[in-house]
Amino acid sequence: MRRTGFATMTRMPITVTVGQTVVLDAQLQPATLQQEVIVQEGLPALEKEKTQQSDTITEERIENLPINERNFLNFSLLTPGVTDANGLVTFTLPQTTASGLSFLGQGGRFNSVTIDGVDNNDNAVGAVRSTMSQEAVREFQINRSNYSAEFGRASGGLINIVSKSGTNEWHGNIFAFMRDQALDARNPFAFGANGAKIDPPYSRQQAGFTLGGPLKKDRSFFFLSYEGLRQRESSFVTFLENNNVLQPTSSQKALITDLQAANQLDLRGERSLSSFDQRQRLVLNGVFSLPADVTVAPIFT
Repeated sequence: MRRTGFATMTRMPITVTVGQTVVLDAQLQPATLQQEVIVQEGLPALEKEKTQQSDTITEERIENLPINERNFLNFSLLTPGVTDANGLVTFTLPQTTASGLSFLGQGGRFNSVTIDGVDNNDNAVGAVRSTMSQEAVREFQINRSNYSAEFGRASGGLINIVSKSGTNEWHGNIFAFMRDQALDARNPFAFGANGAKIDPPYSRQQAGFTLGGPLKKDRSFFFLSYEGLRQRESSFVTFLENNNVLQPTSSQKALITDLQAANQLDLRGERSLSSFDQRQRLVLNGVFSLPADVTVAPIFT
């Protein structure tokens, strides 16, 4: 910054993330014979202009932290107050998937997701539309509560995603992540006939590319990204491989035999059940005779 009568002031670059408000005060000193002021400072830890509780997942975290299925929205679980919303629901249709994030106990359908400020929600069922490849995300901001009036239409959390853009230089990458049953450990719960251990088929390929560059130097740019997921697996349920649990024990078999014999008794007479205790007798003239320590009133005469 220059002004006649004052010394030139140079301020080092400062990184400003999505949703961040930064106020920089410039104080020019009176000029001397030869003087240049260079200011180098970091951003304040406290943003007095912001009311919401928020965190920013930067590009460095997105690129270096491990994650399953490359669903970058799951990085939100690293911030305070955000938990997995799948434990709050018992049933949901696969066609109306939610964000899967619970902000301060709210359900996964009470959130709002925007991409570069554009709404990316399904207004009918509160679901989240497909976002973009993780390779195309520069950063995203997570607003948990107390957000200002510029945000809205959500009682849970707000996620604002910022996509990457092209530059004056050409850049891109190609990536692939693969899993196969030949490289994975066997599922310990997978059993076949007669309790034989099996390894069900499973394979997953997740690949894509990005490409960015200038359409007109210093004027307009483009950025393309593609990511595809192809997964083949066998859903298996193993049960009743050993049906011995359904077979009666020896004492139960004896009881069944005696009950079958009791059905053949002559109702005009009296017969003892040999397999029962000698104290247990069945009198079919109207009264059941049970062990001596059990008293039962007649139920018919």
